[in-house]
Amino acid sequence: MTTDKRGLKWIRAEIERLDPEVDSERIVRLTSCQLLPKSLLVVHLFYTVGFVRFAGPPVSAESVDRNGTGMLYDHGIRRADETMFHLFAWVDDGVSSPASIESLEYVRNWHSGVARNWPMPMHTFQHSAAVFTLIYDRLLRHVAGAPGLSDNERRAQLIHWRNVSERLGVADIPDTWQDMEQLLESYEYGADFAYSPAGQRLANALIDQFATRWFPRPLRWFGRWLALAFSEEHVIDTLRIPRPPAAFSYAVRRLARVAVFAQRHLLPDPREVFRLSDIITEHKESALVKPSTPASGTTRRGR
Repeated sequence: MTTDKRGLKWIRAEIERLDPEVDSERIVRLTSCQLLPKSLLVVHLFYTVGFVRFAGPPVSAESVDRNGTGMLYDHGIRRADETMFHLFAWVDDGVSSPASIESLEYVRNWHSGVARNWPMPMHTFQHSAAVFTLIYDRLLRHVAGAPGLSDNERRAQLIHWRNVSERLGVADIPDTWQDMEQLLESYEYGADFAYSPAGQRLANALIDQFATRWFPRPLRWFGRWLALAFSEEHVIDTLRIPRPPAAFSYAVRRLARVAVFAQRHLLPDPREVFRLSDIITEHKESALVKPSTPASGTTRRGR
């Protein structure tokens, strides 16, 4: 299909025309291009919201926190941009591409190196797979109060993240959307998802880094509240992080719902499928094009 024959809203029609069993890579890329603006601020917000969930399992938080000395505290922005670049590159190029295979091998080896001193059980990686698979759908339904992904999109997300997980050595990943939802729900309301000082410290650092990066000092409270308003309540409650005022969260989520509606139904789709990883590499504030410096404003606090 050439760009000159596309209408203003062509992405949804193409997604529904494709077969997720065959075209999962294309569908996942189309979904991301439709939902995500070319904004490093926005993708860093979603990174923060997603990775705060990984502070919930104490054993996972401890491997990153490392008694308050983990690299996230001094080079958190660079780590965020590198992680987002890898995640997006797997979508841009497809999991089976040579570039993605090399990237996945790098990430797998990095995790293996960490595990020598900070081992993590398989259930933490299964939880991560569930978060990545479901994140768009949960943000749409649970946060924005908008319709979630279509059946084609859900199946494609499941296939994509199962393939990613398998290449990273993660076993026993659910093969249906319902089972993946059940995994996430049972895990995040179970014994392995609990408060820990390391988890709270880690989550606060992630949120503070987002706020410090994008907002001037007088408005950093707004950056924190924004990240918390997009987070699911049971996650931040488990970490014992105070919720923002209810009126603030309500306003943010209503605005998000309006933005989703406009993006899906009113605004024209991009004329071409853009590379998501370019959002990271082409931004003037990207840590991938600047020397690595300590993440100012990062704190090792507990509450």
